[in-house]
Amino acid sequence: MSSWTTFFIGLIVGTLGGLIFGRSQFESCQALLKNMREAFERNKQELSALALEKEQGLHALEARAAQPQAEKPEAASQAVAPAETQEPPTETVTAPPVEQAAQAQKAPEVTAEPAPPAEETSAAEPVAPVESACPQKLARIHGIGRVYEDKLYRAGIGSYWQVATMPQEKLAQILEVQNFQAVDLSAIQAKARRLAEETHTVGRIWSGQQPDDFESLPGMGKTYEMRLYDAGICTFEKLAQMTPEEVAEIVKAPKWNQPDYAAWIAYAKEHLRS
Repeated sequence: MSSWTTFFIGLIVGTLGGLIFGRSQFESCQALLKNMREAFERNKQELSALALEKEQGLHALEARAAQPQAEKPEAASQAVAPAETQEPPTETVTAPPVEQAAQAQKAPEVTAEPAPPAEETSAAEPVAPVESACPQKLARIHGIGRVYEDKLYRAGIGSYWQVATMPQEKLAQILEVQNFQAVDLSAIQAKARRLAEETHTVGRIWSGQQPDDFESLPGMGKTYEMRLYDAGICTFEKLAQMTPEEVAEIVKAPKWNQPDYAAWIAYAKEHLRS
């Protein structure tokens, strides 16, 4: 075998070896890039979920901070109430000196009973019902999941106030609670009442109109759907009549993760045409 033949064989073998090595390196880089992209998407979703939880926490803190301010005028009226409710002094009759001394000793024991606190009197007052076409997201109540939420919707119960004020026997019947299940109905109703107060929906009742499922819209999720429901937007017909700016004002999504509001409205219009 000549030296030229050996040279060409070596050149071919070296080229093939380089191609095989280069291809393996290329596939490794592709696999590494794919893993990096998947990790990036997971981190992005986690950041989005954390941002939503932070925003929900801020809204809850704002609602709790606003509640004591609303109660301050009531506390002031309570402080004045005892003085205002005292009966005017009646005409006095002069008693003998011995009786006056006895009355003077007993006088400190006689005190005017203060008026009952405003909270107790207001609790007995009936709350005027306010009908709403949209239900609230009852799954927000601790102890009410998606299954219980659907059962309550089918029974015509669609607000925190309805859950908080209905008889426990009826609530257990709707939820089909069995004796062996550890379901704390009192805690569920207490949480429902707190949510009604925090969302300023005390007295709200649901008209029974079945809502549309907005969670199927890209980028919607439970939180944004809940905010639209609370604003009275719970059907594709209502959503189709809105502008992207109006939807953005209700949803209040973070600036770095804005959904496509125009796509939501377009989907709602297309759903109505189909």
